[in-house]
Amino acid sequence: MPISRDHLVTRRIAPVAMLLLCSLTLVSCSAGQQRMVQDTQERPMELRYGQHSRQVVDYYSPEPATGTDTPPPLIVYAHGGGWIEGDRKVQAYSKPAHFTKSGYAFASTGYRVLPDAPVEDQARDLAAAIAALRGNSENLGFDGDRIVLMGHSAGGHLAALLGTNEEFLKQDFQAIRAIILLDVGALDVPYALARHDNPASQRIYGRVFGGDPKRHDLLSPLYHVGGADVPAWLVLYVEGRRFTQDQATALAEALKREGTVADLIPIGETNHSRLNRDLGRPDDRATGVVDEFLIKRLQPGG
Repeated sequence: MPISRDHLVTRRIAPVAMLLLCSLTLVSCSAGQQRMVQDTQERPMELRYGQHSRQVVDYYSPEPATGTDTPPPLIVYAHGGGWIEGDRKVQAYSKPAHFTKSGYAFASTGYRVLPDAPVEDQARDLAAAIAALRGNSENLGFDGDRIVLMGHSAGGHLAALLGTNEEFLKQDFQAIRAIILLDVGALDVPYALARHDNPASQRIYGRVFGGDPKRHDLLSPLYHVGGADVPAWLVLYVEGRRFTQDQATALAEALKREGTVADLIPIGETNHSRLNRDLGRPDDRATGVVDEFLIKRLQPGG
């Protein structure tokens, strides 16, 4: 349910001799399900979409554009953490500043993790966060029909699930213009369980996905390709890391066979964590690749 501007309460503080403007906005819906708090660009607006402390989205408004009344597209980012941890604020790193300066609205979403929520419910949380954002798109000031979903590691797995299985997003599925994956494992869960290159991580995969082969298939984005797929994908992986390279390649090739745009790009001189940490920094190669992809895929009609 959209949040009315009539309920916004704004406090402005103007320090002497500075052109810094900060605002604080607090909104509570009558049902108590959503809450938004707006502050500065460094302290984003918070949108609560559930009762759990992790069911919160940080929303960053883009820098004002000149010469256009067209609302900007939205990038929604899902953090990694092996489905058992992660932080929407810390793991966003340089992305909010970079993408908002580039004219995009940006949202970094939290979601419940194990043991509070199995993977299926984590994917449902991500879908619920997108639904809450779209439901408030007019007040937040972005185009609710031009959204790209980006995820790193476990967050990328959840994004890929939403991008290949419309049952999660339902009526919001058509709003997702593109998916960006950052060095994602578990695109093929049986492969991940059998071939993971790190014994400690393999134990995590076993704990997360269990021993039911039918569940493994249901939670493998690769096995859903060919139904309703998001129309454009950018799949980045760490060059030389066979675990994610093999799965990224298999997914991209499967999508292409179905006529879906799927750009597969290796990123060298980095590692699993650094690829995510550096995204949004000046002179970062992956950032340039992502920027070019977004320009192509988030234009009206693109």
